[in-house]
Amino acid sequence: SRPLVPAAPSTAEPRSAPETAPCADNSGASRRIGPSPAPARSPAEPAAAPADTPSGRRRSPRWPEPEYFTPELGEMTLGPQGLARAAGLEPHRVAELAGYGLISGAEPATGADLLVARAAADLLDHGIEPRHLRQVAVAAGRAAALIRAAGGGTTRVSPAPAAAALVRLEAALLRAALLDD
Repeated sequence: SRPLVPAAPSTAEPRSAPETAPCADNSGASRRIGPSPAPARSPAEPAAAPADTPSGRRRSPRWPEPEYFTPELGEMTLGPQGLARAAGLEPHRVAELAGYGLISGAEPATGADLLVARAAADLLDHGIEPRHLRQVAVAAGRAAALIRAAGGGTTRVSPAPAAAALVRLEAALLRAALLDD
């Protein structure tokens, strides 16, 4: 099962190859998707400590870094069949995701559409259907509006650090809600 957020590589396991998806030109070539991988280090070299945040707290490697929210994800494009294959979904499920507003539905699909489709595929494995995910998409849209408003609507300030902090908050709230049961 694919993680919903990028996980930090374990020092005990070798780093896996970056995720790739077929190019839109059907040449058989692949393009890397998502943020650039961290440079390799020798086993004798100590792991770098997580970076400090502006507030002085240390970042956890289990959460997506602000770079996860950069627009480079839109550089990779796929047709509907390619998106279905790359996400591990049946084509009708991709159409459902578009119908419920979870992915753009535009052709070609973007890297952001692929990330959403893969996460939806993981949730399907747990019995959560695309129609149930509509409220998650609405909440994400509201969260994006909140972050934009907090930045004053300007593009001078990157929304990525706030988006990463919001993901940490949402995960903590979900964890607390599940533990309350």
